[in-house]
Order: sequence, then structure tokens, then C-alpha cells
Amino acid sequence: MMTETAARCLLFTHLARAERAGLPLNDTIRLLQNESFAVPGARLDRFRDEVAAGADIAAAGLNSGLFLPWEARLLSAAQSSGQLASTFSSLARRYQGRADRSRRLKGNMLLPLLLFFLAIFVAPVPALYRGEISGLGYLFSTLGRLLLFLGGILLLSHGWRRLEAEEPESSMFRLLLHIPVAGSLIREQQRLYYLQNLSLLLTAGLPAFTALETAALGVRHPALRERFAAAADYCRGGMDVATALEHCGALEKPGEVSLAKSGEYSGQLDTMIRHQANLLEERLDRRYSLVTEWLPRFSYLLVLAYIVAG
Repeated sequence: MMTETAARCLLFTHLARAERAGLPLNDTIRLLQNESFAVPGARLDRFRDEVAAGADIAAAGLNSGLFLPWEARLLSAAQSSGQLASTFSSLARRYQGRADRSRRLKGNMLLPLLLFFLAIFVAPVPALYRGEISGLGYLFSTLGRLLLFLGGILLLSHGWRRLEAEEPESSMFRLLLHIPVAGSLIREQQRLYYLQNLSLLLTAGLPAFTALETAALGVRHPALRERFAAAADYCRGGMDVATALEHCGALEKPGEVSLAKSGEYSGQLDTMIRHQANLLEERLDRRYSLVTEWLPRFSYLLVLAYIVAG
């Protein structure tokens, strides 16, 4: 089954190709309806109806649920500045990067999870052989552990999907930031999304105040979304954009702030923000590579310890 992230990547890829080819919007919608990617048909039908009623692509996408609020603002600005095709492509690349990182992590964890699943049934066997537990005890033990294991996997999977695609507001997602390694990755990932959003919005021609506010809408973690959204308030209080981004945590290193300030003074702020986002994405990819390399090894040790402990 296609994930929400992969589906959005495919959606914006198709829209970018259609825009570059100069296809009328109604023809583009028909092409989307004929494709087998995971966009609900009801959304496309309403999107078509909104377009037929005279709405532009950004408003139609927002009203139909096809675009997120920050995407709709971005696309509205891009349409006004004649950068719709490049903006579709940028959105597609953003979602492609997210889908690739998630796919690598899931692929590398498949075998460890399978081994742990088997270990649930193997670990109690010595106790059963020695007569320390009955056959019924073995059955209850393995089923109980299996349910706990599957429940944990489903809970983590549900939480991650909400963080990626929906609007989480639970305090549970604030606690995620305090988990070793995972919390740091989530913080860096959400920071990347904010900088990518901000770069796209500034390039599309949105004023800085509006861009700072709108970029935060694309950050899924509630605590970080609130923190990044404060950058617009800092600017209203008299700060320059680079300093505001430093205060809200979107820019962390002195070199990042210096480059942003030079871009702001030279009228190239969007270029400098995009450069910072690209560097951050490279660092994040390297960290994900390390995690996907070492997490399975750590999992094998846990499986071995679980079997030995019985």
C-alpha cells in the first residue's frame, strides 16, 4: 500500500509534468483520475467541481482536501509569480526525500523484526522442555508477548503516520523529542521541513511575515510548529529575519545565521535559506544512513539477549 508521503510525491510529480506540458487543468484532472496512486477519488471529484466553478488551482486544492493549507498558500503565490511548475517539482522532491528515508529505514528493519517475531516463539521452548511451564502456559506466554509486540509496532507506526501526514496535537508527540536519537532526528527533520517551506514561499514571492507564518504550517510536530511560528512575531518586534530564525531555533549554527543575514541584506534570502536547507538535508541523510546501518545490529543484540533471557 502506498504511503501518504509517496502518494503526495506522485501527485505533485504529475501536476508538475502537466503544467510544463501546458495541459488544461481539466485534462490534468482526468489524467490524475486515471492514475492508480493513493489519492481518494472523492477529493479529485471535488477538485474538478471546484475548478469547474471557477476556483484557481490553489483554492480548489485546498477546498477539496487535495492540498494542505500551507501548500495552497505556496501554490497561490507561485501561480501569481508564474512559478507553478517549478513549485510543483520542489514539492515533489521534498516528499520524495521523505519517502526515500522512510523506505530505507523500514527495509533495513524488516529482518530484525522478523527475527524478534520468531524469538517470541523460540525463547520459552527451553522452559517448556524442562517442564517449568505447561503447553497452555507456553501458549499464553507466546500469545501475550506477541500481542504486546504487535501492539507496540502498531502504536509506533500510527504515531509516525500522524506526525508525517496529519495534525497531531497530543502531548505524546512532545515527549517524542526527549527520546534518545529519535528525538534529535525528529527535531532536525522538522527543522528541515520548515526551512524548505520558507525557501519555497520566499521564492514564490510571499512577503517575509506571511512566509514565516505559512512555513510553520508545514511542520507536523505541535511544539516545534509553535516554536517556528514565533519567528514572525520576532520580526514584528523589530528583529531581522535571520535573527528571528535563530531565536526560534530554525537556524542553529553561527555560520547559518551569518549566511542568512548576508542573503537578507543582499536581497537573496530565499537562496541562502535554500542553501541551508540543502546542507541540512545532506546531514540528515547521513544521520539516517548511520541509523539504518546500526539500528538493525542493535536489534540483533536485543533479539539474542531476549532468547538468552528466555
